[in-house]
Amino acid sequence: MAPLKKQRIIVNKCCMRKRDAETVDHLLIHCPVAWELWSVVFSWFGLRWAMSRNVMELLIAWNGARVGKRRKCAWAMIPLSLMWTIWRERNWTCFEGIEKPLFRIKRFVVSSLYSWDKGDCNPAIDQFLDWLELFFVK
Repeated sequence: MAPLKKQRIIVNKCCMRKRDAETVDHLLIHCPVAWELWSVVFSWFGLRWAMSRNVMELLIAWNGARVGKRRKCAWAMIPLSLMWTIWRERNWTCFEGIEKPLFRIKRFVVSSLYSWDKGDCNPAIDQFLDWLELFFVK
């Protein structure tokens, strides 16, 4: 008789909130942590946004949004910055066991966007501080 192989049961749960199954679409746009980050960004631009079903639809809709010339540059950086941040936090949580409070993740998003800009579309410092205020109020 052949020896029995060990069977491993892998539970598919979102690392960020330990609830729903972790799919790319869930993690990057529907997870409560991701949704909170997206919601804050939408509030910066004064938008109400019906979230897309999947990442591809979100990116297509994002490119079609009209946010004005002044804001277009910052708008273009946001999806990749948010998705990169969410993926980074997911990996910290899953592999390092480090869960950061939401306000620290928000702060990281703001600083990342500001530093990624490299001066191409930096808002004036007073506008940036207004963004920060919106970002941390809740």
